[in-house]
Amino acid sequence: MVITRRSGKLVVFAACAALVGLCAPAASAGKRPSDGGGGKPDTPKEWDERVLPFVDFVEEQRELEFDHPVKVRFLSDNELEKELRSENDAQTKADREFEQQIAGEFRALGLVSDEVDLGQASEDLAADNVLGYYDSLTETLVVRDQGSDSIDADVTVVHELTHALQDQHFDLDRLYRGAKSGSEGFALDFLLEGDATTVETAYIETLSRAEQDEYFGLIGEITSEPLPEGVPYALNVFSAAPYVLGKAYVFALDPDGGTTGRDRAFRNPPETEEVLLDPVALEQRQSAKKVPKPALEEGEERAYAPEQFGAFSLYLMFATRFDVRTALAAVTGWGGDSYVGFKEDGDICLRGNVTGDRRTDTDELEEALTMWAAAMPDGASEIDRDGDVITFTACASEGVTEPTVEQFNSAFYNVLGGRIYTVLDVASFGIPLDSSLCVGDLVSTDPEIVAIYDLSFAEGRDLTDDEYDELDAVYLEAFDTCGVDPPS
Repeated sequence: MVITRRSGKLVVFAACAALVGLCAPAASAGKRPSDGGGGKPDTPKEWDERVLPFVDFVEEQRELEFDHPVKVRFLSDNELEKELRSENDAQTKADREFEQQIAGEFRALGLVSDEVDLGQASEDLAADNVLGYYDSLTETLVVRDQGSDSIDADVTVVHELTHALQDQHFDLDRLYRGAKSGSEGFALDFLLEGDATTVETAYIETLSRAEQDEYFGLIGEITSEPLPEGVPYALNVFSAAPYVLGKAYVFALDPDGGTTGRDRAFRNPPETEEVLLDPVALEQRQSAKKVPKPALEEGEERAYAPEQFGAFSLYLMFATRFDVRTALAAVTGWGGDSYVGFKEDGDICLRGNVTGDRRTDTDELEEALTMWAAAMPDGASEIDRDGDVITFTACASEGVTEPTVEQFNSAFYNVLGGRIYTVLDVASFGIPLDSSLCVGDLVSTDPEIVAIYDLSFAEGRDLTDDEYDELDAVYLEAFDTCGVDPPS
């Protein structure tokens, strides 16, 4: 996890960046602490001995070298939690009102059913889960101190050292200042965390089987524990997305290994979430279409400047309300959008304009939005269309049924999390990418396969031989449907 300052606030999670967000985009908190004349913080002359063994590993994996050592702080559980919670103490009234607006938008979209204190929930989730972070403003590595033999602390050091290396070569504060929207900032989170998670995974693979079992056992204990009271599962999904999908995105950048694609992406960061989810959009370097900003009517008070809503949020809206295949097909055709939050007679609402890559894609988006609106409480949402632009309006209301944990996990981890790997695996046999996407989408959204992965995920196990046989049969059927000869 990397911490930067955007709009003067400490960013612990990118949880709401796709919804303008709590972690909104573009402005970092300005200047770095001065060292008396240069503008950079003081840096140590030598590495802390506890992280030194991992420095060479990170440099080798990223094919980059550190310019200088970075400061490292090992904190106790209580000390780390205190630091993670300290930012809320300085919140202004405007900060709290903004958080209330975003929380209301979560309800309007059907991602939560009850009123949520989003700032407190984000803080509690961080305090519960965060093992360490790299602070880009002070160029400091902070790690939860769990003793000299702690494998999870070692893995955390590797992950956060990767962020420090990113900062020294690409200037993370500059990258976030350059993000033009919350969605673009969220896409940047995917790149940073995907890169660091890829290096972290490479380190885990160097451990003995016993050490790996110990590490995954520890992580399993953390992830199997219930979320802190008051933390909605949707927030957990948004927080996990840059790690889970970021790793898949980085794999798509460099499917044959190496780091060239990653370095290129840091020099030209992704501008939309679509390229993170769709390998065809990534290969074609698709950019978002300009979409008219939503118009507000008399009596509607704008909460913030128009933003990009993003394909990821649309997917979660759809995939937790109806079948994932229809949801995935709709967001794959996403062409661009613009949305804004507002209040009307005290009610929290949002309005978005969205279009597809082609007219047929816009038709699919309209159908999906109509299906989604039908799943919301009566009168809580409205769908209109003018030419190639669909307008959706939603307000927080009573009667929203929150998606279950199983629905979120299936839509996010089991379908979206594995989709890119499935598509690129098919493409590795020389099959054109668009045909590979057809096969991959059919396989990853097949109801039987989704049920198999849901069950194995819930039971924490690998697939059985019989389940692999079922998977093979679905692959063969998908090849036939897509008009592609299966690899020999």
